[in-house]
Amino acid sequence: MSKSPKLRRNLNKLSSPVSKDTFATKIQEESMGQHNQPYSILGFDHDQFCSMKARLDGKKETFFIKSDSLTSGQLKDILCPHTLLSSDHINAYFSMLNEIHDHIYSLSTYFYTRLVSSDEVYDYSAVTRWTKHTNLFDKELVFIPINLDQVHWILAVINMKDRQIQIWDSLGRTRYKATVGKHLRDYLKDEYKFKKIGENQSAIRSEYGDTKKDGGKPNYHIGNTKKTRLIQINSHSARSQGNIVSSATQSTRGNSTYSNDKLEQDEDDFKVVDKFLRQSGPQSDGTSCGVFVCLIARLLAERQPEEDIQKVIFKDEAADEYRKTMTLELFTFATRDEIVVSGENQFDYESDGFHMIP
Repeated sequence: MSKSPKLRRNLNKLSSPVSKDTFATKIQEESMGQHNQPYSILGFDHDQFCSMKARLDGKKETFFIKSDSLTSGQLKDILCPHTLLSSDHINAYFSMLNEIHDHIYSLSTYFYTRLVSSDEVYDYSAVTRWTKHTNLFDKELVFIPINLDQVHWILAVINMKDRQIQIWDSLGRTRYKATVGKHLRDYLKDEYKFKKIGENQSAIRSEYGDTKKDGGKPNYHIGNTKKTRLIQINSHSARSQGNIVSSATQSTRGNSTYSNDKLEQDEDDFKVVDKFLRQSGPQSDGTSCGVFVCLIARLLAERQPEEDIQKVIFKDEAADEYRKTMTLELFTFATRDEIVVSGENQFDYESDGFHMIP
């Protein structure tokens, strides 16, 4: 299907390199602001908001936030206090946070459902490629938005510096803390081991010859049990990795936020922390959980003190206020370079770009 000239122009912009510093500076200063007071994160420019609202109420458009997109209708849905945010909303917002903050990394809402099946079977092999171009251990924070039972959003945060897996559930429940924490702790161990093997296979081949056997398959595999999958290395490679791995990790990951040597020694030292263990959560309705996930992630990404985070999220009507703020942020981010397409069309991503689905 041929694209219209306007669509081609906008999609060309989408695929062209964009300065992360430019986005961060403009959005933080003009839309997000510099927050001297914790509550100011809930504020927004009313003139800009009215201008945005008028545009959303006008012609139908599709707004791109990196590779994610939201239609005019979806942006307006955020403003409705009775709307439960969808994966599209949350993925778009976390894509924006990824672009603005270098020290964080956000995984998609679909990540956890691939890692852990509906019957609680953990499968690392299903997500090995999700971080192909990213080293999570170089980040300060890793955000994992999780949808529970298709009705409730929570935020899991891997804090590399403090070695914590934090569970932020706006309803204050502890039901899922143990299982989510265990699966993410297992994921960290497997992710480290998998990346380490990948980085050092060439070194092992160099010293010990070709490590592939059985028709070209590597001599390591992901062993499967009902509850966990762990990287296993054959004894020859395992013995060889001692010196090779230590030198390789020191040279390639010396600036990591979390020491890989430390991780290898203390694989289970990531403590699972329930952030509302001694109190009920800030959510008082049945639909604002996704808004709290976005708000908490935003505050953490800006390195706000936890005391201030608690003040903001427990403020009366914080979720309703932040619905307006986050809608304006997404709108401002997408329209900064006019990455917008007329019409609320569906798009399918193919190898050579985005294509409208008639």
